[in-house]
Amino acid sequence: LNATLLSLFASSIARLYTNDGPTIQLASSLLRIAGFFQIFDGLQCLGIHSLRGLKDTKLPFVFSVVSYWLVGMNLSVVLAFPSKFGVHGIWYGMISALFLAAFLNLMRLRKLVNSFYFQ
Repeated sequence: LNATLLSLFASSIARLYTNDGPTIQLASSLLRIAGFFQIFDGLQCLGIHSLRGLKDTKLPFVFSVVSYWLVGMNLSVVLAFPSKFGVHGIWYGMISALFLAAFLNLMRLRKLVNSFYFQ
């Protein structure tokens, strides 16, 4: 719901803070990206906290380090500077890291749940 609201009302939200046209345009585009960020952040939270509830913390820690520090940080820097996406590149890199963390944690959760129920 929040991601949808951010996407649909990005310009209106930005106008609450400034009247400057270029700033509103930049803020609006970043708010739309933030909507996608929230979707993948919610998924990775679901996965990592479910795993924590199953007392599985070592592999999710490795997933987090790989996702955020190795993939996310490096991809953000590459997209922001050499690829010239600027601030949008930083956000795309972070979204990619969240997607990877969500994917790895949810696949791990699926494996543990299936091994429990289908022994």
